[in-house]
Order: sequence, then structure tokens, then C-alpha cells
Amino acid sequence: MFSGRSYAVGKFHGRDVAIRLQLKRSRYGQGYLVLAVRTGGGPTLDESGIDARTRDKAGREALSAITDHGLLPSVEEGWLKVLWKPQGFIIFPGRFSKEKWRDVLEAMQTLATSLEAAA
Repeated sequence: MFSGRSYAVGKFHGRDVAIRLQLKRSRYGQGYLVLAVRTGGGPTLDESGIDARTRDKAGREALSAITDHGLLPSVEEGWLKVLWKPQGFIIFPGRFSKEKWRDVLEAMQTLATSLEAAA
């Protein structure tokens, strides 16, 4: 059976990175992409929890950059994750933009560092 899921793992600036791409499986289903960066641990946080914990300027700017890309951040089991689940009429996943996703990874790296400092 085909799941429509693809995974990739690697490293970015010394941190473990994992990507999960779920293609839509039905006419009304939704596809999504999860990009995760390993952190030094910490509690489970949703977007508001991340917002409350991120106090330094670099971390605030990184969080803003992530949400400006339409990504929903969370922290679970030692991973800072962002979820991209586009709404409306969009071809998913669409054309890959190296610059966009590099910017997202840079912002995630900065935000992870900020969250670790706040712990």
C-alpha cells in the first residue's frame, strides 16, 4: 500500500533535521509538510507557548519569520517543528524554493537556540 508519505533526515548547522511530506490521499484530503529541528529538550509547547518563552530579539525575529511563511510552530519531544498545511486553491507541494526553505531552517535554528537559552 502506498502511504503518500516521504521522509528525509540530515543535519543543518550541526542539528538533526527531519522532514515529513504527506501528499493528499483523496479528493478532499489535505497534504502537509512537517520540518523538524532537534532541540536540547524542554516542555511541549504550542505557538502561544513558544511566543511566551521567546524573549530575545533574534528569537522573536525568527518566530516572526516562521509565521510569516504561513508555518505553525510547536515543540514536541525535543523537536522544534513547523507545520505547513496550505489552505485554499494551491497546488501542493508546488515548486520547491531553496531560498524560502533555507530561510525557514535558519529561523528555526535561531529559534531553537533562543528556546534552549530560556530553559
